[in-house]
Amino acid sequence: MKRYVLYVRPFADARGMKKAYHLWQRLGGSKEAASDLWHGRTKGVNFDQLSRLCHILRCKPGKLFYAAEKVNAMEEEYGGGKAGVMGRKAMIRRA
Repeated sequence: MKRYVLYVRPFADARGMKKAYHLWQRLGGSKEAASDLWHGRTKGVNFDQLSRLCHILRCKPGKLFYAAEKVNAMEEEYGGGKAGVMGRKAMIRRA
């Protein structure tokens, strides 16, 4: 069975949020939760939080979920948010 994770980094980066801290500033809640969302480590999300994320990132909920293997590959390829925005936008189009 394939495992899916919520991964916001490509959309956040395309919207000018370069760090989990910037996401936390707009989303609210705890810094740890924002960091977990940023790195694809969150265990679950409620509908209100998912709705806020989609509003902030200007996307649909289905675009935020990726297969766990793909997230691992993206983290290795673009680790630490060092990729340019164009690289992130290309990932968003492929997803």
